Amino acid sequence: MNTVRHGLTIEDQAQLHMYVAPPPTMDSISLSQIKLDAGISQIFFDCDNTLVNTEETSFEAASTVINRVLSDQNLAIRYTNEQLLSQYFGLTARQMLVHLQKEHNFTLTPSQLATYTTLESNTILSLLHTNPIPSPNIHTLLTFLTNPQNKQKYNLSIVSSSSTPRILAAITPSNLHPYFPASQIFSAKSSLTPPAPKPSPAVYIHAMEQNNVTSEQCIAIEDSRSGARAAIKAGIRTVAYVGAYADWWQRRMVAEVLMGEGCVGVVEDLGELVGLFGGEGMEGEWVGGSDAR
Repeated sequence: MNTVRHGLTIEDQAQLHMYVAPPPTMDSISLSQIKLDAGISQIFFDCDNTLVNTEETSFEAASTVINRVLSDQNLAIRYTNEQLLSQYFGLTARQMLVHLQKEHNFTLTPSQLATYTTLESNTILSLLHTNPIPSPNIHTLLTFLTNPQNKQKYNLSIVSSSSTPRILAAITPSNLHPYFPASQIFSAKSSLTPPAPKPSPAVYIHAMEQNNVTSEQCIAIEDSRSGARAAIKAGIRTVAYVGAYADWWQRRMVAEVLMGEGCVGVVEDLGELVGLFGGEGMEGEWVGGSDAR
C-alpha cells in the first residue's frame, strides 16, 4: 500500500519533487520588483495561516466534525487532518461540507449544516485559546508598520472568512489584538449579510468602503487560493504568504498556484515584508532547497 502524506502517494511526491527540482530562484517573483507608490496606505491581512498559524488547529477541529458527519451518514470513509489540508486548504468548514456532500452523495438539511458548523466553530474556539501560534516575525512586521516615526503611515486591517469570535480567539492569545481595533476586523461571516466567504470579493469591497479607500491604495497578504482570488477580484495587489506550509515542496507548489492567480510576489517569512514597506527587510531565500521547518 502506498503511504499517503499530505494527501499524496509516494509516487505523487516523487513526481512533485522532480517537478520542483532544482530549487528555483526568486528572480521572476522577487518582492524587489514590486513598486509601491506613496498612495499605498491600507494593508489587509488574512487571519488564518497568515497572522496566526491555525493550520493544525483548524483541521483538527474540521476533521473531528467531518468524520462525525460521515459517521452519522453511515459512511465508512474517514479523513485525517492532512488529507483535509491537501484537498480543502483555504475553505471554511461549511464549504468543506458542501463539497463532501457532492463527493459522497449525501444531503444535509440547512438545520443539520448549521448544527455541524456551530460544533466546528465551538471546537476551534476552544483549541485556539489553548494553542496560539503567531506566524514567525509577524510581530516584527506589525511593530514596524505601526512605528509613529515612519514617514509613510499605514492602516492595518484583518479581512477573513472566519467569524469575528474566531478571529479574536486567534489574535488575542497571540498578542496581536493591539494592532487591530474592532473597527478594523472584517469578517465575511460576521460583517456581511448574508455571509459571503472568500473567494467572493465582497468582504474586501466592504473593508475598502468602511475605510474610504480605493483598491489602488491597498495591498493584501493572503495564503490561499480562495483568499488570493477574493482580493484580486476586488482589484487589490496581493502578496502570497506560504510560510504556513511545513514542507518546502508544498510551499513551492502553493506559490506557483498563487502566482498563477495573479499575486505580485511571494514570501515565506513575513519579516521580509518590512523591506517592501520601506524598512530594512530581513534576508530571506526562496522556499526551495531545504526542509528545515
